Amino acid sequence: IYNYNSMLLEGLNSRMSRWSSSQKIGDVFLFMGEFLKTYTDYVNNYEKGQLTLIKCRNENPRFAKFLQKVGKDEMVAKGTLGIDLTTYLIVPIQRAPRYELLLKVVVH
Repeated sequence: IYNYNSMLLEGLNSRMSRWSSSQKIGDVFLFMGEFLKTYTDYVNNYEKGQLTLIKCRNENPRFAKFLQKVGKDEMVAKGTLGIDLTTYLIVPIQRAPRYELLLKVVVH
């Protein structure tokens, strides 16, 4: 998903660098349409992934400790509070509606 988003960003940045009143971006999204179907798989498996993560945390204390340490290191590095793996795992689910909002803003 990260690679697809990077490709989409590259395509949009390319358009923005030579923007004109007649510029279009719809084709960038159409080109990425097949790739964006990956989100469907991710969303459809999100709950199962969350349950698996909980199960692994509960059954493997070393894994739980690792996640806790990584979470703390990330919070210190970014100056954030309470961000853990589950917070990052929801981001792709929140991304697709943001694309829709972006397109609506551009159209209006």
